[in-house]
Amino acid sequence: MNDYDRIVRTLKKLEQTSAECADLPTLARAAGTLPSAFCRLFARWTATPSQDPLRFLTLADLEERRIAKRRAGADTRRWRRRRAPRVDLVAATREEIRSGGAGWTIEAGLAKSPFGTCLIAVGPKGICVLAFPSSKDWKRAAEMIRNEWPRAQLRRADAAARKWAARLFALPRKQRSLAPLRAFARGSPFQLRVWRELLRVPSGALISYGELARAAGSPGAARAVGSAMARNPIAWLIPCHRVIRGTKDCGNYGGGRLRKRAMLAWEGASL
Repeated sequence: MNDYDRIVRTLKKLEQTSAECADLPTLARAAGTLPSAFCRLFARWTATPSQDPLRFLTLADLEERRIAKRRAGADTRRWRRRRAPRVDLVAATREEIRSGGAGWTIEAGLAKSPFGTCLIAVGPKGICVLAFPSSKDWKRAAEMIRNEWPRAQLRRADAAARKWAARLFALPRKQRSLAPLRAFARGSPFQLRVWRELLRVPSGALISYGELARAAGSPGAARAVGSAMARNPIAWLIPCHRVIRGTKDCGNYGGGRLRKRAMLAWEGASL
């Protein structure tokens, strides 16, 4: 059992326990460790100095991390410096969508990440799929790519995927010194507008569905924003995990609710 698996076990326990009743020994028991060992595990998983894992895993700071509150707060300058990694999102043309990727070669593979096994696919114009498959079965994972680009030639490249994973899941403080990433996706004009606005949300920050709808120029379209999140083919890089329902509800996630909670805890610890 790896560190992420143990973190998921603690998050499952927290789903069954109110945050007010949760304590460090409870989390440690759920992970199958002693409290001191669990603190070291959390520090190792987040690659940050030892902190109080209870605060981050219970998501007690959700309201503090709302981007609207941060912009209005006294630490605005600090918050603006914590920009999300630069990502150039290139939209597929109608011709490219109709062709289904015919004539392209897409390199893809499975790799380890802080949030379990991930699938990374890179085409001629950039990263086109990033997902967290429910199993390590390559055939099932490949179907996720073919659903996006059914006529592209698919070449398995796990070694390349591991290199991409090291880049994509680098800590935010390291991302700032790296070159911009290029992502390539097909979507409606509204979906692309929402995804581009989402790329403006810094690591560790959070935004509500309603706030994101307003930022995308469509007030009142919170449900449509939810649909755009579900359609996102490049998880984590286009950070739909940073969209929450409210101060006490992180909301659902295509990669699983517990994985979303883990992502929010991981980013929160890096603040």
